[in-house]
Amino acid sequence: MTGITIRNATDYDTKEVRRLARRTLRVFEVTGVEVTVNYTRKRDGHVRGWYRNYWYPKRGEKGPQIRASLPRPEETIQPYTPYRRKGEMGKKFDMTDWREALVAIVAHEATHHKQGCRRNGKGGFRELDCDLAAYRAVIYYREGTIA
Repeated sequence: MTGITIRNATDYDTKEVRRLARRTLRVFEVTGVEVTVNYTRKRDGHVRGWYRNYWYPKRGEKGPQIRASLPRPEETIQPYTPYRRKGEMGKKFDMTDWREALVAIVAHEATHHKQGCRRNGKGGFRELDCDLAAYRAVIYYREGTIA
């Protein structure tokens, strides 16, 4: 699979969700994934995401999966909080709206996809790289590179 499929299960504008997700993936040079954007289950304003490098054709999936879970429109978006792993930790930063939250989480999970494609069974995921990608994606969005 080389294409990109974007599904929007939120009330955010589908055209804008697809455009932002595709541009983020393009900037980070990621193809061959499916992205699903939905709401977080917890109503705490935090952005969540996950990456799965396998897929289930019986469910209609055609490639590796990225899920970006966003707060609902009425919630205040909380700052991006990086993972702490093995003493490494990215920086915490503010996101002003759902668009910045979307590009941050898509960039984070897309970096996991690139790590999985590169590692060839060696090593593991490095969360710090993913957190830095999320930060860069928000900066790119603010500068107009992803817009």
